[in-house]
Amino acid sequence: MVDIVVGCDTNTGNDSQAINTVASGLKQAGFNVVEQLSVGPGPFSQYGYTAEAKGKVGIYLMAASLFSFADGTKDLYDKDIFIIRGDASQLVTSQEAFETSVIPRDSDCNSVCDEWTGMTYPQMNQKAQGKCIAVYGGKTGEEMLQAAINALNGQGIVSGGPTSGTGDVGGTAIQIKDKTFYGLIKQMIGAIDGVFTIANNMAYLLTFKDLYKYQELYEEYIPEIKESDILIEGVRHDWTTEGLYNAVEVTYADGIIKYQHDVLIELYGENTFYYEFPEDDEETAKSKARALLSAHIRDYSLDIQIDCLYNPNITVGGWVKIPKTLTNVTTTQMKGSIKKLYKAQEKKMRKGVTISNINEISNEGKTIQQVTTEDGEQYDITIEKKDYEIYFVQGYRMRWTPKQAPIMHLTLKYGPDTPEDPVNATIGIGGIQSTTGSAGGFGDDCFYVCEIMPNNNAYINDAHVLAPGDLEKPEFAPQEQHTRPRCKQGSNLAKDVAGKTPEEVYVHIRSKFGYCLYADSSALWPCVSDMYDQACGANCGDTTRLLKCAFDAIGVKSWGVHIAGHYFNALELNGKWVVVDGTGSYDYSNTAGFPIPSKPANCCEPNQQAQANTC
Repeated sequence: MVDIVVGCDTNTGNDSQAINTVASGLKQAGFNVVEQLSVGPGPFSQYGYTAEAKGKVGIYLMAASLFSFADGTKDLYDKDIFIIRGDASQLVTSQEAFETSVIPRDSDCNSVCDEWTGMTYPQMNQKAQGKCIAVYGGKTGEEMLQAAINALNGQGIVSGGPTSGTGDVGGTAIQIKDKTFYGLIKQMIGAIDGVFTIANNMAYLLTFKDLYKYQELYEEYIPEIKESDILIEGVRHDWTTEGLYNAVEVTYADGIIKYQHDVLIELYGENTFYYEFPEDDEETAKSKARALLSAHIRDYSLDIQIDCLYNPNITVGGWVKIPKTLTNVTTTQMKGSIKKLYKAQEKKMRKGVTISNINEISNEGKTIQQVTTEDGEQYDITIEKKDYEIYFVQGYRMRWTPKQAPIMHLTLKYGPDTPEDPVNATIGIGGIQSTTGSAGGFGDDCFYVCEIMPNNNAYINDAHVLAPGDLEKPEFAPQEQHTRPRCKQGSNLAKDVAGKTPEEVYVHIRSKFGYCLYADSSALWPCVSDMYDQACGANCGDTTRLLKCAFDAIGVKSWGVHIAGHYFNALELNGKWVVVDGTGSYDYSNTAGFPIPSKPANCCEPNQQAQANTC
């Protein structure tokens, strides 16, 4: 089997996610990835000029570049495959552009580039005669993975099928001579809300939700790896990529179920995504919560590899219990008269409800918080922590020697890799597809205006005017936490703007709310859906929150802009950042060119200004 080395140039904020998706995807498809190099322009080239590169295939993710291709014809890899990233190239953003664009010389190109100057990538491929090949990789990690697989297959390099219990036994590797399409089948099945896996010489097809439902129903029969059976030096955790959400909260008919991954929360801070399924029963809600958390955690490229004593009950595509000492997931269940709870910093306040007493008791391994409000209402919060966690068996290899018991090398994931949206793979509920798209984006709408501002809410400039180039300042570039969806699913705001264009959304919000003068965000309405329903006026900061959630609901990425004395919104239209102003009438804060309707008369709450929260 051919050894593969995967590298990635420094291009965008998605570099780590791109290389992790490609490297892990190739492994899952059965290719022998022996090195995943650090992100950057140096590691791939440097490795290519060492003796270790001989006999290996190098795969490099990069923006359109002449120098890298030309240099690849001189290095020691058997073959170089360059995946041209459409998300990182201004020149090559489509297959058509890849085929027709002449690739200019890089600024640091030396004489090695001379014979390649003035060519398109197809012309370079022909001239390189198989030593180097460039292919268009699309704009997502999944598209780059498929491009890499296609390029490998096109060069006669095929996988040995998915990692399983049948290969690499007793130190012997088995090469499957014909082409296999395991990865492609998994993608196709994932698109119809399914999970495809091979175990015990059988192909299995299950719905994603049923997979988790079976886990809940038959948990007692899932095989367990005991601490004493694990070779501690053979345990490896991999969650080096920072993802988005590490907890989910599902509201169902009788309460709320919350799943969170404690280790990821400890590393990156809690980031919860909220879902509402008011018709679901508890069992269905649990299955969906596990499936949804699994889909979110995939963003962290999380997996665990364990060497343990052979257990015949462990099968690829099944579940296994591992000790809680390796990873931590906590389940929280809430029932009672108050269904959705929010903690506002250090105060004992949850969605505007003041807590007068919390009594914590233990019952059969579960911690129950009995909460009483100032109004005398009561509800229970059940927190369950088990001694084990359940992981999905992605694959395993076997090894043994005459002096050693059979050892399993397990690759475990929090859940299967497909589909992207485990609850509804075709329509979507706005969660997993995240920040953009016609389906809209939904999340926790209880936040202060400073939480959608880059650089800790500092002024983008100290003048009361947005100057040319301000939005391009690196220190004010929006990160994922500033643009992620904030609109509450099922809220009146989401319903009222559904189907509207960005211009219509802007006109709707601006026409609905008068102007009130106070600082930053009003403490009266920590949640935007409540402000939308109850307020008739807002200042520039809260209007920015309203517009942020409204744009999220229609799938338009947006964030907040802060200059001295004023807030407004930036949003992404046609691939460019433009700004709109929900309260002012300045040319500099309405570069989108939307019409500015008249605002209604002011109607501020008497205590609205007194209860302002400064970020």
